[in-house]
Amino acid sequence: MRWRLVRACCFTAMFMLFAPDPPAPAVAASAEEKAEQERLSKQLLSQLRAGLDAARAGADMSAASIDLTSLRTLTRTQIASSLGRPTTCDNAPYCETSAAWVYDFSAPGKAGPQLLILFDAHGHCATARWQQVP
Repeated sequence: MRWRLVRACCFTAMFMLFAPDPPAPAVAASAEEKAEQERLSKQLLSQLRAGLDAARAGADMSAASIDLTSLRTLTRTQIASSLGRPTTCDNAPYCETSAAWVYDFSAPGKAGPQLLILFDAHGHCATARWQQVP
């Protein structure tokens, strides 16, 4: 009896350690809220794409002025279709399934801002933040 209890506790602990993150609770949003969120997300992706293009052309980019809040509703596929392949990822060369993507917003050969995007187990952006590379 005691052995079964120990084995059950170990199984439960292992399951809790390796279980995927539970999905975020569903929040009922109105059609207007969804449309507004989609508009903001598209606007942000467009702004980020323009920043990447400018940085690759040699222009300095002020990353702190771009609010990344709207990225949190997007999937890996949506981000990649707009911004392209990330500069680096934590699972190269398999960035499609990587949990972390980095986009350089600096001119080639220069230090500058980077966009770090972390994805949850379902491929949705969990966190996005700017980091400065010295």
